[in-house]
Amino acid sequence: MSRVAWILTAAVLWPTLAVAGPVQTGPFEQPNWSVLDPSIARGYALPPPGSAPVEPPAAAATVSNIIYLNRCAGGCTITKTAYPNSSSLNNTTWIGGQGIPEGTSYTISEFAFSQAVWDEFVTCVKDVYRPYDVQIVTDDPGNVPHHEAIVAGRSSEAGLSGGILGQAELGAGFCAPKDNAISFNFANDHNGIAGLSVAENLCWTVAQETAHSWGLDHEFDCHDALTYVPGLPSGGSCGIKFFRNSAFACGENAARPCVCGGSTQNSHQKILTVFGAGTGPQLLPTMNITAPTNGSMFPAGNSVVVSATSRRGMSKVEVYINGWKWTEKEGAGPSYVVSVPAGVPDGVMDIKARACDDIDVCAEQTVTVTRGAPCANADACLAGQKCEAGKCFWDPPSVELGGACTIDQECLSLQCSDIGGGVKACAVPCQGGPNDFCPEGFSCTGATGQAGVCALDGGGDDGGGCCSVDRGGSSAPVLINLGLGAAVALLVARRRRKAA
Repeated sequence: MSRVAWILTAAVLWPTLAVAGPVQTGPFEQPNWSVLDPSIARGYALPPPGSAPVEPPAAAATVSNIIYLNRCAGGCTITKTAYPNSSSLNNTTWIGGQGIPEGTSYTISEFAFSQAVWDEFVTCVKDVYRPYDVQIVTDDPGNVPHHEAIVAGRSSEAGLSGGILGQAELGAGFCAPKDNAISFNFANDHNGIAGLSVAENLCWTVAQETAHSWGLDHEFDCHDALTYVPGLPSGGSCGIKFFRNSAFACGENAARPCVCGGSTQNSHQKILTVFGAGTGPQLLPTMNITAPTNGSMFPAGNSVVVSATSRRGMSKVEVYINGWKWTEKEGAGPSYVVSVPAGVPDGVMDIKARACDDIDVCAEQTVTVTRGAPCANADACLAGQKCEAGKCFWDPPSVELGGACTIDQECLSLQCSDIGGGVKACAVPCQGGPNDFCPEGFSCTGATGQAGVCALDGGGDDGGGCCSVDRGGSSAPVLINLGLGAAVALLVARRRRKAA
């Protein structure tokens, strides 16, 4: 059965959802939901109706992290087999056209484009998988577990209708990652599309088809590799398709529930779960602080101006002054104008800008400027700050959760709270209840269902309620420190959770 027929079967099981707009959390420009290029058919084959479910692997570690890009030099011989007996180790697969009987061998013709196109394509696939612990190889691994992405031939050679650019099986019965899978990526049916070169378009197909083998569904956003949507309302390209760290709706040309459950999918997080993070060099953004310039005077009210681009696309720019993150600005760039909060004290300033993509891979640059007069002593600075070399700054945070504090900047959690009875301690937010998710030895100060902070058991008022935060006294300006939630989550995650 063709990819189109499988999707029609799926549509009966998962009716189309009516949505007013995209379901997404990233900084990307809104895609063009209404225009789907009919020539795009990158699909998956679901198990035949009535098939017995396949036991998922015992652990993600049993799924090989090797992806073999096979250009089928001289042609690839494939044998049609029964579901679910696909294997890259002996070139057998149940996907492909129904017109090929089981046990029949057929040939996929070799990659028809130039070596330059192949090299560009391989580099692109490596870039797409760079954030994960995955090996992209172009030589046959032999009798070693691996995923085989056949990058050659035409859909008709696999018994599929014309216009289908790729096909893979979706998971292993329970949408679990599939080991030793084969995916078809019909290179010779490809051309340039939506502002992408042939190599980039083919890279999009291979990223999508290989990801189906890890249990990922299609997504309804043109920036993700799992999409069918090619471009933007302006007619422009959404760029290279990467696995995005955003929750996007599942679907092809309309949103629908995801085949593997839920209504949205974060492809980046799902692939991280399968393989873990890559340890090699990442695709760093390219950035430049265009204002202020190094060594200049920086008048009050001025902004930090940053230009930044990334092959993955940009997400935000953070601004640190003398080691403290004061503010950030989200957006796709390439230009960012970031206002410096009025509470930043005058003096010599080391202004560091960090330009980050959607998976928090960041480049950074620092300029040193002076605003007003350099500080002469700590009296010119904020509570808890020191003055050295004309700079007002806080020491790096060092106080553990539950430790005594006077200001946020002392705490590794970046939050110093009144936990009751006039006691202040380094804290993290929580919601009161039997499962407050505070670390072992801590309880939430909030009553059941109410906001509070995690405080040492027996330390503080049990009356609940959200505690106030003192940032150095009522006369001190309110400090801005974005990204607190991520820091808190990381700190709590590193501690064993208390039993419910």
